[in-house]
Amino acid sequence: MEHDLVTYNMVRESMINVTELIHKFFENNLWIALVNDFELMQDTFYHLTFLNSSYNYYKCVPFFKFLFEEQLYKDTQDAFDDIKQFLYVEYPLNFNVIELKQLARFKKVRKVNKKNRSQLINSLRRPNDERYILSIE
Repeated sequence: MEHDLVTYNMVRESMINVTELIHKFFENNLWIALVNDFELMQDTFYHLTFLNSSYNYYKCVPFFKFLFEEQLYKDTQDAFDDIKQFLYVEYPLNFNVIELKQLARFKKVRKVNKKNRSQLINSLRRPNDERYILSIE
């Protein structure tokens, strides 16, 4: 049986690429696509959540622990924090409770483990009065 081997360089390159991608989203005002295309926004939310949990896992693995670059990890987490404000769940039926809890943890929703499905969905939905400011330079 053949298994995929995850190397430190793969994790490191992934973190660099994700951070650069998120910065490009803001430099080129591509975040507008996230707030207008609900499927893109939700897919991006799901995949960034998965990457974040993977980075957190690899950070704790003893083999990677000694190689892990704290500054790169911090930069990636800062980029995630920047883009979180544009990520919501629009089609909650696509997710089970475990996935909703993962998404809520990524958005740093409080008391995730005590919430039921409807409370999680309510925490992850876009507020009705959400406004976005576009700055044209």
